[in-house]
Parts: sequence; structure tokens; C-alpha cells
Amino acid sequence: MNRLGSERYWLKTVTVAAVLTGAVAGLTATPAEASSVEGIAGWEGDGWLIGVRSTRPWGTVAALTGGEIRWERRDRETMGGPGASVARGGIVAQVEGEIACSRRLRPFILANYSGSARYVYGRAGLRWQISNIEWHGPLTWSLGIEGVGQGNADTDAVQGGATVECAFVRSRISLGVRGGYKNSASSDGGRRDDGYLGAGFYRRF
Repeated sequence: MNRLGSERYWLKTVTVAAVLTGAVAGLTATPAEASSVEGIAGWEGDGWLIGVRSTRPWGTVAALTGGEIRWERRDRETMGGPGASVARGGIVAQVEGEIACSRRLRPFILANYSGSARYVYGRAGLRWQISNIEWHGPLTWSLGIEGVGQGNADTDAVQGGATVECAFVRSRISLGVRGGYKNSASSDGGRRDDGYLGAGFYRRF
């Protein structure tokens, strides 16, 4: 393949990806530098990511970056004062990849960094396609397993479990449900064993 042909092939396999995120969480984490003064009772956040995604016969890789803003609700404990809402912003960076080991089996990995909370999130697993192998039908079902690690200086968690995903082929929408075992910790509460259950929505542009 000559240089011009290589450039055309690269352009055909690379697309622009955009992601919008939103999150609401409740937690009881106390910053180490102010453990006797205030604790983070919860937070809400919005963010955006934009980058490139390359799809090849062997799989898909993507790199995205963007920004986010989060509003932390802080409870003042020892001082007896009212709670406060603090806005924090920062960059977000994410890389992800999926390898087509066979027509059914696809290992995947994702890593995300949130600058506003100095928070790292990593997820890896295996996805096994159980229906619509030729992708001619309207729905594609997959089963899988996953492992997740996440945290910052105030809190961390590791978890592992099973996943179920349904992809709507024509609309490029995927719905997923996952659940399993989780071990988490905060700076003031020790470690805790628990289960987790989550759902996700994804649309490919």
C-alpha cells in the first residue's frame, strides 16, 4: 500500500468521538488535611470529552480529553457551622481499547483520570457475544466479567462481577447492567465489604 493509500485507510478507520457525562453521588469522605473540620457529604458533576477512535480488524482504541465541573456538598462538623457547596473544575483524560480475539470474545480496558477530584478509575474485563454473531439482526446480546479499581487520597474501592449488555444495532445504542462484590474505604471509616449493582447507557457517534 502506497503512502496515499495508507492515509486514506487511516482516515476511514479513525472517527471523532464525543462523550457527555453526568453524575450524582452521596458519600461520607473526610479530607485528610481537614479531618476534624469538614467532610464531603456528596457531589454532583457534569463533564465532556472529545477525542479520536480508531477501528481496525484487530480491535478498537480511543483517546479522549476534556473538562468537568463538580459541586461538592461539605458538612462542617466540629465548628457547628452550616454546610457549603464548593465548585471544583479540572481536566479529564480517558483511554480505552478493545481487542477482537475472535468473533465472540473481546477483552477490553478503560482508564479515566478526573482532575477536579484527582480521581483515577480503571476497568478491565472480557465480553462474550452470545447472539447475532453476523450483526445482521436488530439486537446483540453479550455476557462478561469485569474488574474495577478506583480512588483518590480520600477514598478507594475495588470490585469485580458480571455484566449483561444489549446493543441496538441500527441506533448504535448499548444498554448494560453489571453487579458483583465491592470492597471500599474512606479516610475516616475503614474498609467495607458490600455488593454493587449498576446500569449504563452508551451511544456511539
